[in-house]
Amino acid sequence: MVAAASVRVASCESRPPGESTGPRRGAGRRPGTAVALLALASFPGTAAAQETRFEISPDLRTTREAPIRSRQARYELRDFDRFKRGSVRARRTAPTGKPIRFRIRVEGPRLDFRLHARLDGFLEAWSGKIRTSPGGVHAVRLRAIRRVDGLVPRFARWADLSRTFQPLRDVLARSPNLRVREEKRVIRSFVEGSYDKAPQGRPGVQRAKATLLNVFGKMSAAPMPKFARRASWFDYVHRLESIGRERFIAHVHPELFEAVLSLQKGGDDGYVRAPAGDHRKNFPQYPGARLESVKSIEPSGFANLQLTVFRARDAVGNLVTLLDADIDEHASSKQHFYDAAFRHPFSGGTDPYLVYELLGFALGARDLGYALVRR
Repeated sequence: MVAAASVRVASCESRPPGESTGPRRGAGRRPGTAVALLALASFPGTAAAQETRFEISPDLRTTREAPIRSRQARYELRDFDRFKRGSVRARRTAPTGKPIRFRIRVEGPRLDFRLHARLDGFLEAWSGKIRTSPGGVHAVRLRAIRRVDGLVPRFARWADLSRTFQPLRDVLARSPNLRVREEKRVIRSFVEGSYDKAPQGRPGVQRAKATLLNVFGKMSAAPMPKFARRASWFDYVHRLESIGRERFIAHVHPELFEAVLSLQKGGDDGYVRAPAGDHRKNFPQYPGARLESVKSIEPSGFANLQLTVFRARDAVGNLVTLLDADIDEHASSKQHFYDAAFRHPFSGGTDPYLVYELLGFALGARDLGYALVRR
């Protein structure tokens, strides 16, 4: 029998509740205590412990679906429904791609576990529920996030970008004097040769370019609501005003504002209302404008797209509609608050290279216009 488990992967800063690297609770108890516990298991209403044997065959891959090869993958088998230090049932070290044999004592008919994996160069990964059976071989798929320390972007040249990037090419051609937010500089033209040369020697421009490509990829692939008149969210973009390591600001077609309002009313379109107040600082020239925002629902819990639209009148009375498009590392409000309040003030903000890795959960091996490689 083969049971496939759903996948969950640890985020860059957090660990699953109850993570333990120490010995199992109860190790080293006096013999009398152990006898008392075994006696308790035989009382009416409890199940006696019994030994069971089974195999788990882990399939370890990166978020972009590349197989992971390692001679020293470190595994822990834990009780699925226990989040205490004593939840670790067994530890094994084995090459990736090899089945792991377990022989453990269990209480009762439920044999639900989760498998954790640690590998050099990756964040900890863990599986969903594994419902084992005695003597069974259980296939488990885990996707691990690469550590981005020591990785640098290798951008595709303008001439080598595939046809899927044509909408971005067209928008960049309409976006002269593009402002790079963190660098406080202006790029007069961000096409062809200048697109290829702009990041050289400037980490701030590299990160801004990576963010632009991340957000373009996500906006191009994100599900569209039934009422949308365009094929993708990026099709609403007319001209870019600024790019940065966390977002881009763009002039967009006014109907995008109405689309966001419609999404906020609810429905099964994969989006929910998001707070927009923190984004007001990104439009200082329009202090009294109206802002509305939605964010995508991500089953993985990572790399959600947030679309914040802004409507105001300019100095001569013309209607202006702007978009603040960004991708958060974590989709949950609690984890995003932790990132914004405690991590980003020290790291400089959302890391576009980590976002690149996290986008693999939703986009797989989709071409994002660059790759992360070792220095």
